[in-house]
Formats: sequence, structure tokens, C-alpha cells
Amino acid sequence: MKYNSIVLMAMVDADYKFLFVDVGAYGRESDGGVFARCALSTALAENSLNFPPAKSLPHESDEMPFAIVADDAFPLKTYLMKPFSFRNQVMSYKIFNYRLSRARNVVENVFGICASRFRILRRPMDVTPEHATIIVLAICVLHNYLLIRKSIYIRMSDVDKDTNGIIDPGNWRMELGENGMLPSVRPSSVLGRPADSAINVRERFMEYFMTPHGEVEWQYCITLLCSLLLSFSFINV
Repeated sequence: MKYNSIVLMAMVDADYKFLFVDVGAYGRESDGGVFARCALSTALAENSLNFPPAKSLPHESDEMPFAIVADDAFPLKTYLMKPFSFRNQVMSYKIFNYRLSRARNVVENVFGICASRFRILRRPMDVTPEHATIIVLAICVLHNYLLIRKSIYIRMSDVDKDTNGIIDPGNWRMELGENGMLPSVRPSSVLGRPADSAINVRERFMEYFMTPHGEVEWQYCITLLCSLLLSFSFINV
């Protein structure tokens, strides 16, 4: 039996609330392609979202733009940060990617909690694509409503906890698996070269994470451990 799928494109805040959702694109499309055609992409490009003005980072004089954290499937923009290429990385690139992935962990928790709470997301929906889109949109609205109105909707044990760089997985990961039973869409291969301004912003964030004011103690230990594990795996192939 063959199944069709639809894409939920979402932006969330640090409090696990949906700020923007776009539902209904075909599952075979890439994240970058879906993003390029959604209303959020247009609004960001036209600077019509009332983004906060650029602000200096702590103990720094140069102003930096506010940016959305994204994964490698999205285009690099001054307002959209993605990881460095994972090939032949120097330590500073690895640390930037690690810090970026820790910020993106909030997004994973939102999707995982939704799949854990709304069990219809755990199985194929026996409905038309149009009805599936309505169901997913309703879930996003209910998620935000319950998050605001009911303190017990999300417990501390439900989300990943970070203690000096060590992640204690949330309950949803134990129940549903690492991705919350919601597979990621494949990356786009036609994103093109980012603008120099976007490259410069990412480089400046990377440099800040390497300064005494921007670093955290555990970023070096964790990154070194990951490098050792990767080397060990390569040797034993």
C-alpha cells in the first residue's frame, strides 16, 4: 500500500509555541523548496515581519541582526542561520554547528510533544489531503492554546533538559523515538550560493562563540568527544 504525505513548515519560539505554520505542501518536496514558496519566506525577504532591529551581542560593539535558526535544508540568509558544511570542518565550525543544533532542539521538542499528545499523528490518516491539512492546523492551534491555558500540558520531564552540555532526553523521545515519528523532509540540492552578507553574519556569530564572552565551557568537551567517536567509527569500518 502506498501513502501520500504533506509537509508542516513551522517556526516556533523558545517557549515551545508555534509562531508560523504552513501546511499542505507535498511530502516529496524539499524543505528549501517548500520554504521558498511559503508566506514566511516572502515576508522575511520583504522585511515586513517587524523583526527587532539589529543589536550588539553582550560585550561586543558591532550590531548583529536577529536570525531564525534552521537546519541544513534551508538557504543561508542574514535572517536565517544554518550549519556550516559537515565536510572537513575546523573546530570553530563544529562548535558553531553544535551551538546551532542546541538551539534547534526546541523545535524538535515541539514536534515530538505534538506527536505524543495528539495520537492521530502516530499513524496514517484515512482522510483526504485537504482534511489532513485541516487536522494538522487544528493541532497547532490546540497546542498553543493548551500551552497558554494549562500549565500541565507540558511538564519539565516532557522536554529535553540541558545540564552543562549534557542532554537528558524528554519523555516524548522515550515514547516515540528520536524524531517523534515525524520524518524530516529531504534537503534541497538547488539552494545556490548564499550572499556574502549572509556568510559574513554566520562567520561573526561563529567568532563570537569562540570568545570568552560567547563561549560555554562544555562546547569544547562535547565537540572533542564527537570527533573522537567519529574517528573511532571510521577506524573500525
